[in-house]
Amino acid sequence: FFQAEDGIRDVERSRGLGDVYKRQAPTIRLETQFQNNTAEEWREVFSNGLTRDRYSHRTSVGVHKDDLVFEIGGQAVRNFGSQGQQKTFVIALKLAQYSLLGDEKNKAPILLLDDIFDKLDMRRLQAIARILDQEILGQVFITDTSLDRCRQVFETVAVSYTHLRAHE
Repeated sequence: FFQAEDGIRDVERSRGLGDVYKRQAPTIRLETQFQNNTAEEWREVFSNGLTRDRYSHRTSVGVHKDDLVFEIGGQAVRNFGSQGQQKTFVIALKLAQYSLLGDEKNKAPILLLDDIFDKLDMRRLQAIARILDQEILGQVFITDTSLDRCRQVFETVAVSYTHLRAHE
């Protein structure tokens, strides 16, 4: 549905990973400082970092330091994918999230895509515009820093759009 496979195969070709995607589907792994996620463990971790945190005027441990690691074949996408390929992966996840929410609620959600065109080549931008036009039933709001780029993408693939300007 989202054509994420094309972006993944691009990653494979450009980084010499061969048939990684065919062997294992993309996965998401949580990196966290907590092993058991118990109240005692939280107290211990925060207590151990208290002196350092007071000195630096910030909290050095906690859920804000957790990270989601996107992997293909056990390899973190951030380690072998270009910025555009990584962004394509995240957009595919966003579209999957949209689809799951729509199925769950039996309504077309509103899709918000903030600054998605940055770091993507025209081929990927056009593919995303086609997906948005053909597969997304609800409203889509896209922010971007370049009105010219948006016009070029949507007009090239003949997708109707309305430009809203927040301020002059």
